Amino acid sequence: MVFVYVYEKRNFWGKINIEEMNKELAEHCKDGIRVKSVTPVADIFGNIKSFTIVFEGLAAS
Repeated sequence: MVFVYVYEKRNFWGKINIEEMNKELAEHCKDGIRVKSVTPVADIFGNIKSFTIVFEGLAAS
């Protein structure tokens, strides 16, 4: 089964919190879920606003 997740959590300065995203991805991988792709989503000025993450596995939380 495939699951799509949009990660938008930001740090104090308004930037995407990459460290927190990596921690969440590692937690999902422990559950046997595989990350199929991670795609950045940018605004018209090229600023990264979110990441679209596609998971593949038995179940996603």
